[in-house]
Amino acid sequence: MESRSLPLNASWRSFTEGWLLFKKEPVKLLIGVAIWLVLEFVIAFIPIAGPMIDGFIFPMLYAGFLYVANKVEQDESVAITDFFYGFMNKQLFVQLSLLGATLVAFELISVAFAASLGTISVAVLVPMAVLMISALVFSVPMVLFEEVKFYEALKSSVSCCGQNFAVILVMYFILLAFMIISAITYGIGLILIIPLTFCALYLSYRKAFSPLK
Repeated sequence: MESRSLPLNASWRSFTEGWLLFKKEPVKLLIGVAIWLVLEFVIAFIPIAGPMIDGFIFPMLYAGFLYVANKVEQDESVAITDFFYGFMNKQLFVQLSLLGATLVAFELISVAFAASLGTISVAVLVPMAVLMISALVFSVPMVLFEEVKFYEALKSSVSCCGQNFAVILVMYFILLAFMIISAITYGIGLILIIPLTFCALYLSYRKAFSPLK
């Protein structure tokens, strides 16, 4: 899929418009966040395999929030089961599983680099992490909404982030500010930051790519 170039203020506008989207269905979105956090808490107690399970299911959970954001935008009724849409649609699940496997592979490679190179590995892992985030941020909505194959979606997502590097950089700084706020509030801020961020990412996708069908 071809993406379009966005103005520099696109990131901030996505978050401000994302807040308006969040306010249309705050209770359901907050319930979705609560479900996500409970899952994260449970997975954290799984030894060794926990991080891999977390990475594998991330695209499905991300897709669920995007699916809900789309329904909210269209003024459609939202059910709690919609947050699990990425697990319930068989064809979609297969493609999202491949994205999840890609993320797990990155995690394993990161561990290998960290173990073999020590502190020097940061010079390699940081660019790799940026590349991985760039690959996932738009590939999930492409697979979800446009039924694009996972490998094509990965390439298009990276290309879009490269094309809009300044916009994405601003978004990263906004997210960094949010993480600082979360730390100051002992994690309580995540309750609002998570749904707002997903709404903003959904709108960013809408702006960067062709309108959804």
